[in-house]
Amino acid sequence: MASRRHNSVFGTASPSGSAWGARVFRAYLGSMRRDFSLVMSTARVIAASGHAKCERCWHLRDDVGHDPAHPTLCGRCTSNLFGAGESRHVA
Repeated sequence: MASRRHNSVFGTASPSGSAWGARVFRAYLGSMRRDFSLVMSTARVIAASGHAKCERCWHLRDDVGHDPAHPTLCGRCTSNLFGAGESRHVA
């Protein structure tokens, strides 16, 4: 029976020893490189919103304070609490 060496990086045994492990490791690095370039190509700049946060739903919306009677609520929350509310299709 051929001697088998255990490759601890990938948790497998191979009859060819380190040559097989090196090929797998190179393939693994290649996939990491491809994934990294994909992440770098889709990177976005994130900036803070300039809108106020609704006290009820915590969404950052431009219509917070549109109703003088409720200056800390957005239009959606004001409509749901004191108006006709949203039309619901489910539940």
